[in-house]
Amino acid sequence: MVGVVGTCLGTLAGLVQHSPRSVLAYSSIAKMGLITAVFGTAVTDPDAAPAVFIALAVFAMHHLMLKGTLFLGIGEWRRHGRSPWLTAVTLVLILAMVGAPFTSGAGAKLLLDGATAGSEHDLAWLFGFSALGTLFLMARLLWLLMQQPARDDVPPDAASAVWLALATSAIVLPLVLLPIPLAHSGLATLAVGLAIVVAFVVYRKRLPFRLPSVPPGDFVYLYRIAREVRSGRFMRGGFRLSRHTLISPHGLSLSARYAGALTWLLLFLLILTMTLLPG
Repeated sequence: MVGVVGTCLGTLAGLVQHSPRSVLAYSSIAKMGLITAVFGTAVTDPDAAPAVFIALAVFAMHHLMLKGTLFLGIGEWRRHGRSPWLTAVTLVLILAMVGAPFTSGAGAKLLLDGATAGSEHDLAWLFGFSALGTLFLMARLLWLLMQQPARDDVPPDAASAVWLALATSAIVLPLVLLPIPLAHSGLATLAVGLAIVVAFVVYRKRLPFRLPSVPPGDFVYLYRIAREVRSGRFMRGGFRLSRHTLISPHGLSLSARYAGALTWLLLFLLILTMTLLPG
């Protein structure tokens, strides 16, 4: 249950972010939710556990290599802006992340799907939701990155060469070092997802609503709202909600730092309660 909630909330919150780093961060939360859900099924099925754990390790390592490279690539986008070579490399990384056919991502997902095929828990719907969610998040990431203006005055340098080598390694090494098969699976999911993305881009201005904005660090934000409600300032109109409520020139307030520890404590208590429940 915790993994399913993490997958869903991470995906939905990431789609309404306005920063590329925030989109990638929520994408990682969604992926960790998927890993948690699959791990839970392995615990309840000891016979399939070894194969599932191997598939999870491969899936996690693949995600780590690609996501880390994308995170570092945001710095290149800020320095060079929208450039053809940077767009091309980022697009290849995104295709591997969403599991496009004949990429390492498709193979990693096929390995995980095969390991959980005999499980008593049907995770097909969660895999499908995660695949579509990842595609939508990567489309959001690419959209935000493409808003960067082109900068011809900053040519590729040594740092760009290092990142390009890292990107090449992230694309090629999983196929060489990890037991990932080349697969053409996922084509239908990719086609449906791309159709939805294109339709949204074309008709987004005609929609009768606007997507809500969830500030980065949503748990901290909710904690601050709860504190203001408790003090009465929120009801008296002395507290104005905004994306920058918790941000100051000196960083997060002391109470916001405590909120992070409080979040982990609440999550631990939730997991402990679910573990101790009978049945």
